[in-house]
Amino acid sequence: MWRTPPDTDPKPGAHGALVAVAAVVAIGLLVFGTNELYVSLLAPAPEELSWLKAQQSADSGPLPAVTDSDVVTLRRGQCFGSCPAYEVTIRGSGTIEFTGDAYVCRRHVMVAATDLAAVARLFRGLEVANFGAMPSDEHRDATDGATVAITLSRQGSAHTVRHYDGDRHAPRILTLIEQRIDKLAGTAAWTGTPADGTVNCALSNGRRAPIARDVPADGSS
Repeated sequence: MWRTPPDTDPKPGAHGALVAVAAVVAIGLLVFGTNELYVSLLAPAPEELSWLKAQQSADSGPLPAVTDSDVVTLRRGQCFGSCPAYEVTIRGSGTIEFTGDAYVCRRHVMVAATDLAAVARLFRGLEVANFGAMPSDEHRDATDGATVAITLSRQGSAHTVRHYDGDRHAPRILTLIEQRIDKLAGTAAWTGTPADGTVNCALSNGRRAPIARDVPADGSS
């Protein structure tokens, strides 16, 4: 009679753990969607869930009153390779300003946010996450990475958190915040579109060209 080899015997404990992880991920995707949930083998931490909930339009919680003097700035530095380096600023009034340094498609862009409620939710999320008390995480577990700096200026005070993307000890919520700022500002439109192993910029004539280190002076690539 054929028997299952000893090293392939089912392990109920491991199976149960996998089912539990799958359930957590499924619930997270259902609640937050694929664009917001940081999917990993570990369940989202309470502060991550609080941050994600604060970004949802369906949440009925009160939004903070924000003005043009309330500012969130994200700056991505250069890495050893072709990482896009830029600074993007989001003001409470809805103004978004992008300045490209290297490996981006535009040198300077200033636009107005289309969703002021989303801007207010960004500030609310930073309050919920207690961003003003967060430390920087710049331990270099890996080299050649870039450092991301987020500065929150609100009610007359400012706080900056630096995050080296090679720091494996850094809390995942920093990545969530960085991704949210980029998405809300729409920086992908100015940093290029990955395709065929390269990053391409849309030209004014409708064509595309591979991204280069130097930022075009006219901003049209």
